[in-house]
Amino acid sequence: MKVAIELLNKYKRSIAALILCLSLAAGGCQGNISERTLPSDTAAPVSEPVSETTTTTKKTSIATVKITTTTAATTLPEETEETTEPIIEDYNSFVFSDEYNDFLSDCVFVGDSICSGLKLYEILPSKNVVAQGNVAARNIFDFSFKVGKEELSVLSALVNLKPKYVVFSMGMNDVNITSEKAFCDNYGELLSLTEGFLPEAKLIVCSVTPITVESKFTTNENIDSFNSALKEYLDSTEKWTYVDITRELKNSANALKTDYNGGDGVHLAPAAYYAMLYQICERIVDGKVYDEEGNVTIITTAETTAPETSTTTKKTKKTTKTSKTTAEATTPEEQTEVERTEETADTTVPPETE
Repeated sequence: MKVAIELLNKYKRSIAALILCLSLAAGGCQGNISERTLPSDTAAPVSEPVSETTTTTKKTSIATVKITTTTAATTLPEETEETTEPIIEDYNSFVFSDEYNDFLSDCVFVGDSICSGLKLYEILPSKNVVAQGNVAARNIFDFSFKVGKEELSVLSALVNLKPKYVVFSMGMNDVNITSEKAFCDNYGELLSLTEGFLPEAKLIVCSVTPITVESKFTTNENIDSFNSALKEYLDSTEKWTYVDITRELKNSANALKTDYNGGDGVHLAPAAYYAMLYQICERIVDGKVYDEEGNVTIITTAETTAPETSTTTKKTKKTTKTSKTTAEATTPEEQTEVERTEETADTTVPPETE
């Protein structure tokens, strides 16, 4: 028995990787383009609340948000680790300080099957990840997500979790279906609705992750183009923060590093998630913004209405820590109905994968 337990612990990540691959075979970002990209015809069902739960409803033109006030332990997740702190550890040169871990514990990550690797690999607790396969900026309102014992829409899930930071990570299921403009418009709609229900939360958007050169899913040039459009769009709003997480994930060939390949050239290995989280922490906690030459700008946002100030330095070791101040969230303006963008671009649809 002891030997069996030791073997199980030794190959724990390998088993998790196998589970992720099997789940991806049935879910998002699959090899068959027609299966991986088509959203559901109807929205995923939302379970009825238990008798010990009171419910209020706030409607928009897109989604109905169910806000649950828990009065009994029946809505808590079964697994005890759901309530633990993030399982973050030092990985190679990526050092996660107490300040980084505190920040990550206040985050909820929202996204697709790539994002779901954060919980499947047990890098973050499940309560910090609202993600599943096939999700995209264009169809996220068609899905429900498990929070405790309930299946909730993305907005309901976030309202019930009440995170200080919402980190969006998706787009691999958009780059082959929509145009860059439609991608940005759909993302903007999601962010606006989220801001309306969580006005105090800081909204963060990550770049679409790169793929290997062997992958036939799309091209890194196409992903780069979508990321550039997304960054420009978010910068123009001056409300939401864009974080480029590709810097540590790419090799000199502008493709996903071999060690970060989860097996299919699209999804990520566990090591990649530490690189991804480290870059998010550098940007949000330390205020670091890197340019293409590796120079870093330190952005300090005051809690007052004073403009941002920045200083530029050469790239330093990853263990360097800087002080930070954060701005209070801005209350959104009154929301108006937004028509979902279904614009497509034939030029971005690749041939079917082998």
